[in-house]
Amino acid sequence: MQLVMGKGPIPSEIMIVGEAPGATEEEFGEPFVGRSGKLLDEALKQAGLIRSNIYITNVFKLRPPVNRRPTPMEIVDHMEILAEELHKVQPSYVLLLGNTALSVFGPRNMQNVSKVRGVNLSPYHDYKMYATFHPSAGLRNPEWKRAMFEDISDFAKIAGCTHLAST
Repeated sequence: MQLVMGKGPIPSEIMIVGEAPGATEEEFGEPFVGRSGKLLDEALKQAGLIRSNIYITNVFKLRPPVNRRPTPMEIVDHMEILAEELHKVQPSYVLLLGNTALSVFGPRNMQNVSKVRGVNLSPYHDYKMYATFHPSAGLRNPEWKRAMFEDISDFAKIAGCTHLAST
């Protein structure tokens, strides 16, 4: 088992937080490089965002057995690492991918991405924070994929297009 730490510039205006690494991420030691990562890259590109200008990480830094969701205790074990990443990265905007990331950052009464899409969750933090579906959900459900692409596009606009790709 290999720790998969976040990757991107430090500090970074934008931080994206997912759930946990998959097999490909564990193999390469980098977040979002497998099938979900390819879909995330496509959504970022369509929104005009450059991945290399964004810090990308996960709540849990190890691949859970049988690719299951990390347990609350496993997440607690890695909270110090995530808190350190947030402190170093100092993002102005955070995009949460999926219910697991939302459960860590969002208020207790808002732990379902489908209910908080497009809602500014920043009253609870020093940075502006939004949530969308995890790319793995988008791989399984075309409606969630479409929603994720829309949300990331809206997020890019909210972030002031500070990391827009130059064409």
